[in-house]
Amino acid sequence: MKLKKTVEVFLPSNRFESHVLAWIVFIIAIAGLYTLGQQKVHLIEFLADYILSLPIIFLISYTTAYLLVPWLLMRNKVIHFTLLFLILLAASGVLEHYKTQYILFPVVSPEKTEKDPLSFFSVFSAAFFIMLPTVYFITIKYSKDWYHATVLKTEEESKHLRNELKFLKSQVHPHFLLVTLSNLELVARESPEKAAIGIEKVSDILNFILYECNVPEIRLNKEMEQIQRFIELQQLNYVNKLEVNYSIIGSSVETSLAPLMVFTIVEFFFKNTSKNPESTMKISVFLEIYQSIVNCSVQGENFPLSEKDYHEDAGIINLRKRIEIIYNNTGSLSCRNFGNKFMIQLNLQNT
Repeated sequence: MKLKKTVEVFLPSNRFESHVLAWIVFIIAIAGLYTLGQQKVHLIEFLADYILSLPIIFLISYTTAYLLVPWLLMRNKVIHFTLLFLILLAASGVLEHYKTQYILFPVVSPEKTEKDPLSFFSVFSAAFFIMLPTVYFITIKYSKDWYHATVLKTEEESKHLRNELKFLKSQVHPHFLLVTLSNLELVARESPEKAAIGIEKVSDILNFILYECNVPEIRLNKEMEQIQRFIELQQLNYVNKLEVNYSIIGSSVETSLAPLMVFTIVEFFFKNTSKNPESTMKISVFLEIYQSIVNCSVQGENFPLSEKDYHEDAGIINLRKRIEIIYNNTGSLSCRNFGNKFMIQLNLQNT
């Protein structure tokens, strides 16, 4: 978008000015090329020839660009287009020949009284003289049309993705509240004191989600702090039956990611898990950070989860869509289930 605005500053504001500018640029460029291989004393004659040919050039250029191309070439009528273009080119060659003989030479070479006869070679050379600016104009016109169509399509796609991402992010808040308040209800029935501690932690997490996550990226260490609070909140439920391990290689302070990427994975391990499991549950969060690459593994042991839970979970589905939108081909999310262990792997790379 910045490039588009920068380019448009230097472009004419209307179509007429655009066409005038395009032809001025062409004449200056062709004159510059001419002086590289010819003596500059002939430059005036050369420019006069092109200027006098402008009506013929305009005729074939605009007829081809605005009639033949859209009506024939873009409708896959290639043979019809080729025949009519060659006829038009031959006619312009004839007009160019007579223009040179009866207008240009009397002006720039009045001493030359003998006229060259019309021949195949004279028509061919004149047509080639006319064809160069015609090809230039058609290229400029359809390159500009292609550019505007591409920019418009890109803007529409970008707007659609932004709206979809905004919708996905809006789903995170009520989803977290639903799971957390359900857990707090169980805690409050058994211990009001623990419930008060839990409410304080929920307040901190909600403040983070609602006010600090409304940005494209956040520092990874900030998210890890909220993950720790969230797990402490869960520990109120499991009473010494939950072990937690963290392992971080690299600097989470200097690394930024889209909000709630790792948080959503950790949350998944608790939302479908019944309270008071038979054995102690263990959860391990492993982060490996190298430059712009972040590899994250969250492993749960003795969590009664399955791949079906993973693929059908609303939060995981939401996370996969967000990764696809934000990170495209540089992000992936996968799971592994072996024995009593369930692991989710997240790989992201900031571009």
